[in-house]
Amino acid sequence: MLPKTPRCLRRRARGARCGRLGCWIAGCLVLFSSLATAASPPASEERAYGQFDFPTCVRYAFTHADAFLKNRIQIQLKSVDLKDAHADILPTLTVTTRYYLQRPEGFEDRNPFSVDFSMANWNPYLALLKIKSQGLMVDVARLNHFDKLSSGVREIARLFFAIDLQDRTLKASRQSLAMYRNKLNYGESLSQQGKMDAVALRTLANQARQQSLRVKEIERDKEDNVAKLKVLLGYHPDYHLPLDTRDAVDQILAGFNGRGVTFADVQAENWQLKMAAKKEQLQGCAVTGSYVAILPQPMFLLEGLSNQVDRSSGVSISVGLNYTLWDGFKRVRDIKRQKLNAEIARIERDNLSKELYTSFRKILNEIETSAERESLRREDAKLSELSEEKAYVQYKAGELPLDSYLDHKIKRTEASIQAISALQQRVGALLELATMAGGLNRYNGRIGY
Repeated sequence: MLPKTPRCLRRRARGARCGRLGCWIAGCLVLFSSLATAASPPASEERAYGQFDFPTCVRYAFTHADAFLKNRIQIQLKSVDLKDAHADILPTLTVTTRYYLQRPEGFEDRNPFSVDFSMANWNPYLALLKIKSQGLMVDVARLNHFDKLSSGVREIARLFFAIDLQDRTLKASRQSLAMYRNKLNYGESLSQQGKMDAVALRTLANQARQQSLRVKEIERDKEDNVAKLKVLLGYHPDYHLPLDTRDAVDQILAGFNGRGVTFADVQAENWQLKMAAKKEQLQGCAVTGSYVAILPQPMFLLEGLSNQVDRSSGVSISVGLNYTLWDGFKRVRDIKRQKLNAEIARIERDNLSKELYTSFRKILNEIETSAERESLRREDAKLSELSEEKAYVQYKAGELPLDSYLDHKIKRTEASIQAISALQQRVGALLELATMAGGLNRYNGRIGY
């Protein structure tokens, strides 16, 4: 903390180490500038919290994001295909109407109108198999929708937390920038008195410029993240997004720490693994269909006959079997082909399970390592704070020049930034774990879907 009165400078002016009035005046000017900076932060540092907290962002995305709407439309399309499959249980009924503009001479029936009925294309075996296949495809589309929801919520959470970290980092970086500028002002005053060479002064100026560039880069990264978040939410890109990022970690994780998650939970709740199992079942239906294709196909024919030349009028109804005698053994080879595809589907599901286990172990190790890293960064921040307090006491006693004291304050600010950044890795690992185990909504009831 900076002193509230320049008493330490007056004490230092009376000492033997700095007897010149110019140094004392320069120190007072720099100190007053630091006090003004600490007392009245710029308006850009004041965080105005809005209405869009994390649960609100998720709910808004569910109703406005085009990606989620597209997945719901895919489910509806597959449901329509399922209804078409149910319609194939019955034969296709065709009605043909005719109006004769000209008839051959001698035709007995002079009625120019005729109506014919016909019914064919009936295969109940394939129809039932198609119903089962289309039902599995609807399940796959629904599972894919939930997988997209989980992935979308994870990306929203990442951006939301990244924006909060950038806000906090910006605040600390601007404080460091103010200190670098104070060092530059102090160096300029010393240079005017001949106590600092031009190279050292240019070094201070370069450090201030570098810190200013760093602040601009963080601001630009934050703007990019806000723009990406608007796209995920389906929010208008030109409108202001009033985010409420207070307690962002609690908003996102709701106390979830990953300790109770086992690989059995991952196997039971992972959406991609469920989709792989459904696709394997779907391929099993394809194998059954290849066997059914060898069997004779039942045939049911209903045909209305009226006003036909050299034929009797009436209705013809017939049943029978339709069988292909020779096709070059294409159907037999199709059985083998579908079995091989089923084996590929099984292998893909097994490989996905193994990959999930590898990722699961990696995430658990990352969570454990990140917890130790956070503890280390917090300890570094605490030590930097103690070092800054010690330097403040020395500065008040006139044992430490102002620029050295500002260096300790800068180190303390940088240590706090490192402590803030260390939290990001653990939160990212927990988000990956929650998404792998069925979605963040299973552990945060405020974003249930």
